[in-house]
Amino acid sequence: MSNPNPKELMAKGIKHAMAGRHNQALKSFDKALRLAPNEPVLWFNKGNLLSEMLRFKEALVCFDKTTGLITHDPQIWFAKGFTNERLQRY
Repeated sequence: MSNPNPKELMAKGIKHAMAGRHNQALKSFDKALRLAPNEPVLWFNKGNLLSEMLRFKEALVCFDKTTGLITHDPQIWFAKGFTNERLQRY
């Protein structure tokens, strides 16, 4: 059996997150990021998961990484702004 690739791990993480298995989802995203550390979609998904877990400081780190890799997506900037608002960083 071959090792999963980042896209497979991301899909697994999303599946876990949708089922409410946040810790398993986080593990899948972290494994994927070890394989593809410059993949903005992975950082964005991890940030969304952390935000859902109310771990806003960690989520902001992920969104900062995402905006460093891709600057033109308003959805990413909205998530980053929302997270800053949750941290009362106006």
